[in-house]
Amino acid sequence: MPDELEEFAIKATDFADRNGYDAAFLARDQNGDVPPGSEQFIIPLNGILGSHEADGFIIGEPHTDHLSTELCYRNFSVILSASRKFCRLAVVNIAGDQPFFKVKRRSFKRDPRAAECQIDDEVLYGPSTFSRGHMVRRTDPLWGSSEDATQANADTSHYPNAVPQVQTFNDGLWGDLEDHIIAETLDRKSRVTVFTGPILTDNDPLYIDDTIAVPDSFYKLVVTRNETGDALLALAFRKKCLNMPKPGSFEGFSPGNFATDQIRISDLEELTGLNFGKLSDFDPLKDIPLGFAEGDDVPKLILERWEDVVLKS
Repeated sequence: MPDELEEFAIKATDFADRNGYDAAFLARDQNGDVPPGSEQFIIPLNGILGSHEADGFIIGEPHTDHLSTELCYRNFSVILSASRKFCRLAVVNIAGDQPFFKVKRRSFKRDPRAAECQIDDEVLYGPSTFSRGHMVRRTDPLWGSSEDATQANADTSHYPNAVPQVQTFNDGLWGDLEDHIIAETLDRKSRVTVFTGPILTDNDPLYIDDTIAVPDSFYKLVVTRNETGDALLALAFRKKCLNMPKPGSFEGFSPGNFATDQIRISDLEELTGLNFGKLSDFDPLKDIPLGFAEGDDVPKLILERWEDVVLKS
């Protein structure tokens, strides 16, 4: 069941203290400093919109040292597509070396900083239609102090962090991947940065009187340090719904046919139009031959369980 709708209960100035995505997160030591020689682990967002630079929704009063398109929340950031009025990119820092907290789920609400660039249609979202799919997973940024975790939990339930997904999208392997990422991060007391978003195309099916295009595919790009800590490791995943509801009608729709793949970061850039900079250099798939069947848009490694994921080249 989707969360209940909640109207504005906040002001734009209420977000003034949010730290947002930390580009130096993977470079920092336990004291929060960036030691000499660790600059290689800094992952800036500059230029990340790639061919969609002109479509980034501009924030009225952006945070200092952050992009003008970057909505800063506690421990994560969201960049919106002005044309689609959905998140194009969300990125979260996950600190397994910090205390984590369990916080009760909050209802979704609109963000006044992007009032004209978010969709909260009550027909689009419903038990027999689409769920409000979190891009930054609700539990991922709940670290630091208890106050930070409470704030981060509420922040994930803002419409800029939601994109329509069929109700069972996070079931199965996709949810298992998310669980494994957080479990490994906590177990190793390591740090991970996760980029997530929809793969928006001109062919996405239209709903609500042909006014809202809904994506059928989503990506996740996971970045951390490798086992020895001397280089980055970056893994790209995609999940595609193979039987979206027929445009204009949800009658009789029963989702459940999905494909989950590991793909090259360079191919993810081709699919999304985004630019992930140097991260493709640290992709274990970059030099590995992959399957390419008829009808595929990019080469891929079909996943059925976490053990199928390639972690080393």
